[in-house]
Amino acid sequence: MKNNNRIFVKAVCASITGALMERNEDNFCFNGIGMPEVHDDLEENLTAEVGGQWVAVFDGIGGLPRGEEASYLAAKTLLDEERPWTEQDEQNYETILLQMLKKINDNITSWRKDRKITKMGTTMSALKFGQEAIYGLSIGDSRIYRMHDGKLEQLSTDHIFRRPGHMKSALTEYLGKEHQAEFPENSFFCVPYEKGDRYLICSDGLTDMLEESKIKSRMEQPVEEAVTSLIEETIRMGADDNTTIILAEVESETDEVQNGSDAMQSKSDAVMGKQIEYIQDGAEITSEEWIMQLQQEKYRSFGFEYKNWKNENLIFYRTDQDTNEKHYYSNFVGIVRWADKMLLSLPKSVKLDQSEGYLKKLEMLKVYAKLLDLYLADVWEAAERNQKCKPKKAPWNMVSQSVEQWCAQTEKEQADTAEVQIIAAVKFEKVYEWLLGWLYGNQISLFGEKVFFESKILDQKEININECQNNVYSWKVYGKSGNGIQDRTPVFKNQEKKNIPDIVIEMDKEDSELKNTCCILDAKYCGWDGESYILPGNADIYKQFFYQEQFVKLYSKQAPEKEVKIYNALIFPDYMGDTVRTNKNKEGILRLCAVAAFDLHKDRTIGIWQVNLQKLIEGRISSDEEVQKRMQKNCRGITESLIKTGKDFLPMRTK
Repeated sequence: MKNNNRIFVKAVCASITGALMERNEDNFCFNGIGMPEVHDDLEENLTAEVGGQWVAVFDGIGGLPRGEEASYLAAKTLLDEERPWTEQDEQNYETILLQMLKKINDNITSWRKDRKITKMGTTMSALKFGQEAIYGLSIGDSRIYRMHDGKLEQLSTDHIFRRPGHMKSALTEYLGKEHQAEFPENSFFCVPYEKGDRYLICSDGLTDMLEESKIKSRMEQPVEEAVTSLIEETIRMGADDNTTIILAEVESETDEVQNGSDAMQSKSDAVMGKQIEYIQDGAEITSEEWIMQLQQEKYRSFGFEYKNWKNENLIFYRTDQDTNEKHYYSNFVGIVRWADKMLLSLPKSVKLDQSEGYLKKLEMLKVYAKLLDLYLADVWEAAERNQKCKPKKAPWNMVSQSVEQWCAQTEKEQADTAEVQIIAAVKFEKVYEWLLGWLYGNQISLFGEKVFFESKILDQKEININECQNNVYSWKVYGKSGNGIQDRTPVFKNQEKKNIPDIVIEMDKEDSELKNTCCILDAKYCGWDGESYILPGNADIYKQFFYQEQFVKLYSKQAPEKEVKIYNALIFPDYMGDTVRTNKNKEGILRLCAVAAFDLHKDRTIGIWQVNLQKLIEGRISSDEEVQKRMQKNCRGITESLIKTGKDFLPMRTK
């Protein structure tokens, strides 16, 4: 009877550069990734669950030019062709494997011809785990071993010719030959697997250094230790060639994993399309096929502050002035599908790890599906309240179901289409402000063309900030007149976002030393250059000063008997992990990062805060209302402590 359960295969991958080699000409396919075209050692061993995916090792032929490129092209082709196998595929495995070899071979020869290179090539050994058996192919002298019932056997065949008087044998088969129509019958094999079986794929850098007896003894250790031990022993023996190894162990092929491990989700939980790629909002896109598909695509973005829709490009480009080359960058967070591939665009502050297993990627996909569902629901509600802004159709392609439901659909609905499907795409800057607004119960609200401030200190729930008495900014002009400087009148007119603070927090507890303190918080998402924060420019700083002036006027006119201190703050995502590391903040959500002081405006300071975006998202998507309330309450307490920490920087007063 056919086993319809997914197998659980734990695998570890390692690669090092040989002592006598300038570069590492090996490559691999492991858990949906390979090494870039130019590479050296792996910084650390990769570990993942790889059941159903290709695991493969490639060794660029060192005696020929461009071995590194040959192995890279082979790995990239195999990764690009990655897809789940059907029962029919497994029955016709030899045909599929032969087609795969021809495609890889053609890609290498085509690349070589375009660059007028005489000869180049790579070996290849690969395994795919099916429902009942493993399917392997091997070209060259990179090997595949199986450890079964304590015995080590070589499954692959060496395609070599032993030359008399030479230490190194010559390859008789490799990928990169011109007019390669046929491959040896011993290039393919199919063997059943059992729980506990181990499979080793390796380049000849390992087998040239270690005898099979030594390989066997080290393979008997736990998988991670075995890989480390094999690499260390290879180095100890001289490691004169590049060495790449993948060691995989079948841990289960029955229902027991389904019952005991969330790592083994059923196919009904699988997302449409096997390949899930990550990019980050604002990051460069290097995949040419994605660029081709996305550069003409747009999505509709809703602005809460404008109550209106606008078209946004999924990606944009900048031209390098020196080379005149175009560099493409993402312009959204969300989920896009094309054929059997999935593109998950994440916020800049989320740590990316392309080596994560498929199920890890799926888990993250569902997290952001939930977040986008909540955000888009609020967007739709806001749009429906204002009929002028209600779109004729949804700005995302989820009319009849949620994004989360879409991500839970089965693979049987996978469509083979060249069309891009925008599942959900938004500017994360908007989502970020929405998240912080939820966290604080934002007191700034928009109704029609009016902006209201729900104040506790003023004992009034709704104060219309649009009223001229609250929003006129006046200053004296010295020197020449007629230079265009005038009073600014109604600055909040038409809800221009630049004139509305993101969040206003009032401290009104009778027993608090921060009683009658107001914090004006502006959410900043883009202030990071990869190594450090970039503080806002003059325009943003003066905008904060302007907020401060308006609220001074508001409090002094509406509650002249109260002395209200005004605190200015900018809040950034925590790119450096400071909120997690600090001991003072047990919740690990907010942290005072710095205070900006000014030489010219000595009565003004701005607090710089960090927020743990991941925790914020987890709290927001939690279905437990108590968790959400507790998070909001704790955040308010942390906010009070942050303002208290910066109380020496509270010079603005209403009197």
